[in-house]
Amino acid sequence: MREADYLREQARQCRKQVSQAATPIERRALRQLAEHYESEAKQIDPHPQPAVH
Repeated sequence: MREADYLREQARQCRKQVSQAATPIERRALRQLAEHYESEAKQIDPHPQPAVH
């Protein structure tokens, strides 16, 4: 479960960096990496629970 949360956080970080990327290639690479993290997280934990703080 924690691994899936970690992967989702990595995806969020990648998506934040997309707006700061200097080139279209960097933006596309960051988006693809975020999608990869999200798909990995979905395989580990297909139905994430909302975080309770």
